[in-house]
Amino acid sequence: MISALLAVTGLICFLLGYCYYSKMIAKKIYNLGNDIVTPAYELRDDIDYLPTKRHIHFGHHYISIAGAAPIIGPCVAAFWG
Repeated sequence: MISALLAVTGLICFLLGYCYYSKMIAKKIYNLGNDIVTPAYELRDDIDYLPTKRHIHFGHHYISIAGAAPIIGPCVAAFWG
């Protein structure tokens, strides 16, 4: 029971940090506002620069990270033995 309570508390802390702390960092440290235009919109030519949906972008990002593991793992093992 205690471990479940700790897990839920940790998830709530991560959620609160994501919702509030990240906005504070964006506004006060990096001076980011809502008027930022990404290169996909600023340089849009429908060939190289094309806005995409979030779930598609997340899939590409996840696959690029997960796809490197079979390559990086053996390299690290070879380097450190």
